[in-house]
Amino acid sequence: MYRYRVGVRAAAARKRWRSRADERKTLLLIIAIVMVPTVGAALAIMTSPMGPDLSDLVSIKPAADGKGILDWPVLLREHAFGLSSDPRMMVGAADCALGYMAAGDEPVRDGDQTNEFILLPETGNLLHPAHRFGDQMIDVRLRAGGKLRFASQSLTWVCGIFHSSSGDPEGHEPLYLLADANATRVERSYIARYFAGR
Repeated sequence: MYRYRVGVRAAAARKRWRSRADERKTLLLIIAIVMVPTVGAALAIMTSPMGPDLSDLVSIKPAADGKGILDWPVLLREHAFGLSSDPRMMVGAADCALGYMAAGDEPVRDGDQTNEFILLPETGNLLHPAHRFGDQMIDVRLRAGGKLRFASQSLTWVCGIFHSSSGDPEGHEPLYLLADANATRVERSYIARYFAGR
């Protein structure tokens, strides 16, 4: 009888041990099922750009007022289709550009009024900021007395007098300037209105 009771107790203990092990496995499985999609979604959100990349787009027509449009690929200095080979890019001409607003040398907070900012062809994402290469940045200086509410990474349409300077295409100083400019934040529909992929 004693052996029977000991055997029953041992069997019950093994069953409880298996049940706890099964419970742990089940708990780990539930945590994995919940966490994998959550972590994946968080990574997707953090690594996806905030707006479409404009760096490969070329203009399909002039601006509504007949001004030329600066194409980001044409601004690249190391390519055969760069600035010097495009007759549309005349220094001193009135041109327009579409890009994303970014702070320049002076720190600016969202909502502050500003008359200077940088225009970039991409927004970057939460893990990787936008590239800042000299030939892919346009310094924007609004007309005297002109102000615009700063909104980092907002799609912005800028028209002004185009200037180009020498310098390092991969450096951190903009090689282009739109001076005496007007700027307006716009919707994504502006992209399809004026540009096509290369």
